[in-house]
Amino acid sequence: MDIGVIFSIIGLVCGFLVAIIGFVQEKMSDVVFGIFLVCFNAFTLWVNAKENDPLTPTALDVYRGRTTLKITYEDSVALDSIVVFKKGYD
Repeated sequence: MDIGVIFSIIGLVCGFLVAIIGFVQEKMSDVVFGIFLVCFNAFTLWVNAKENDPLTPTALDVYRGRTTLKITYEDSVALDSIVVFKKGYD
């Protein structure tokens, strides 16, 4: 587990605690700050998960020959092309 993920999880827990304590003490600024912490850390976790997606080919995968180009044709005209993993690498 990455250190950034650990800090984001700790931030999520702290955000929930700040929001709950602010709600109990009826301090709206603490509740808003707690919600901000939760949203920020959830976004950070989401970005980290998208960045480390093993199903997305990287430039290094292309260099090592693990990918191929998939081209979509319509009436013998190339419309679209995407990089996909070769069979056995996904």
